[in-house]
Amino acid sequence: VCFSTESKVPTYDPMKIPGVGNGKSGKRNLGEDNLNKDYGTYYWTGQDQRVPQRELTGDDSMLIMKRATRFIEQCASDKKPFFAVIWFHAPHLPVVADEDHRNLYPRHPFGSLGKNYAGCLSALDDSMGLLHNELKRHSMFDNTMLWYCSDNGPESSSKKGPGRAEPFRGRKRDLYEGGVRVPGFVVWPHKIKKPFSTDVPCVTSDYFPTIHDVLGLDLPKRPYDGMSLLPLIEGRSKKRNRAIGFQSKKVQVWNDDRFKLVINKGKEELYDVANDLAESANLIEQHPEIAKNMKAEMMAWIESCKKSESGQDYRSGE
Repeated sequence: VCFSTESKVPTYDPMKIPGVGNGKSGKRNLGEDNLNKDYGTYYWTGQDQRVPQRELTGDDSMLIMKRATRFIEQCASDKKPFFAVIWFHAPHLPVVADEDHRNLYPRHPFGSLGKNYAGCLSALDDSMGLLHNELKRHSMFDNTMLWYCSDNGPESSSKKGPGRAEPFRGRKRDLYEGGVRVPGFVVWPHKIKKPFSTDVPCVTSDYFPTIHDVLGLDLPKRPYDGMSLLPLIEGRSKKRNRAIGFQSKKVQVWNDDRFKLVINKGKEELYDVANDLAESANLIEQHPEIAKNMKAEMMAWIESCKKSESGQDYRSGE
């Protein structure tokens, strides 16, 4: 079951251009003066199954969530377990909120853009509230794992956009912490009786091994970037036994429980991110052996990615 777009859409009335200002500057006046022009993309529920535009008005996050809860309701009726991946567009540009949600922030320092940004996040909160209520209504809330996180750091510079990454360095498109360290949580009342936070680095690649572990299933034999977080959730472990790797263009990163190696266009940097959240002190000269070992691990990981991309058969586990 799917409900998907092929690209970003406005976060309110997702099929329509949100507005084009007063005609002189050409700048968008988000959330106002909707000219009722098509944005140019569509929602789909399958191959050649385009959703009619008349069904796609209002807050985009709520449109997505209502489709998801419809699916969950059917699973509850059929008494079947379910797996749902719910990706919101909010607060990606074009970021737009309805008047009621914009009016929650009458004096936002970023003006109209800020009101729409904050308003669309509040609308997203409403959608999450709907999910909570529906799970409780079907007596499914206690034993459903609900994972939530942002996908990357905020867009644009802090002077131009309302998103914040401080105290971390960098923003969206950076592999410094401001680009990749994001809010995340899991709610699972059946297992997590008391809320807690952790300093252990986690990544969305951990979801798959964790779910297999919870269900008592063996992972298919092949390399995995992630690890099961069940020992962390159950309080049996407070360490990560597998580093997290990122690579984008000419930047590679290898992050373990404490240190983070960054190779930025050939330049090597080492940060103690457990104690230096801003990545302000490059410790490459103080800890050359740590950097050397981490680089060897990272290069091996990058090679494994290349083999996977080439279609090498990993079913043997080799």
